[in-house]
Amino acid sequence: MKTSIRSKLLNAKRRIVRRLQPRQWADQSQPMFAARNIQYEIATRTQGVASGGIGAMHLLARRIGLIESIDRHLHLLKQHKPYHESDHVLNIRQVLHDFPRLSLERLPPYAPDLNPVEYLRGYLKYGKLPNFVPDDVFQLNVTLNDHLQRTRTCSDRLSGYFDAAKLPFR
Repeated sequence: MKTSIRSKLLNAKRRIVRRLQPRQWADQSQPMFAARNIQYEIATRTQGVASGGIGAMHLLARRIGLIESIDRHLHLLKQHKPYHESDHVLNIRQVLHDFPRLSLERLPPYAPDLNPVEYLRGYLKYGKLPNFVPDDVFQLNVTLNDHLQRTRTCSDRLSGYFDAAKLPFR
């Protein structure tokens, strides 16, 4: 392999490793997605999103005061390390815009009967492992993973969990 290709690959690997390292974020005083330095130019041949893209939507949200309003009235996060509530809300809005088949469903604060995972948990806890006493955490983990793998291959059981949840899955 050529040394130039090898050095490019090593640099790319170093950048990936650096990006994946855990970081200690300081509490942020403002949202991380700031929509700074966004400029639009018109050319003779253009192709893009008809609405102007993510940048235009973010600029609009900032200019009408939506970002500040979300951060002032919506309190989900105890610490802003590094993101604020508006960062998450606007990100979800963009995903829903980009993928029209997705929909946002409003759920009550505590609704285990609407969560398919709760039916799986109940099946494992009361159906498969009611009298199981592991020797250690490792044995518990191995046993649970084994049962989850077996459940994954049983499509009738999995679809039953979603049917029991009574959510409008499409």
